[in-house]
Amino acid sequence: MQLCKGSEKIDYRILHLLLFEGVQKYEIIGKHYNEFYHNLQNFIIDVLDDVKIQGIIRLDIDSTEIATVIQTTMVGTVLMWIGIPEMPLENRMHSNIDFLWKYITK
Repeated sequence: MQLCKGSEKIDYRILHLLLFEGVQKYEIIGKHYNEFYHNLQNFIIDVLDDVKIQGIIRLDIDSTEIATVIQTTMVGTVLMWIGIPEMPLENRMHSNIDFLWKYITK
């Protein structure tokens, strides 16, 4: 996946590889990386709790556990795309999220 910024194309696969390298090499990047994923986890939990109240998803679903599965699916899908770019990221992400949605909805 490449997007244009001005006349430059951003290769998001390379950007993610650089991020992972930075997380391992530099404590400050690792700190921000961890903070981002903790915040994302909390955001997903809040969304799940809200849709439970609205009666959209099953009440027997543990929001924290499913949030972890959702987040792991998202990150894992991106990592697979980095390793196997021939498999379109968007298609794979939609397929995985659709599967999870079918599991948690009433």
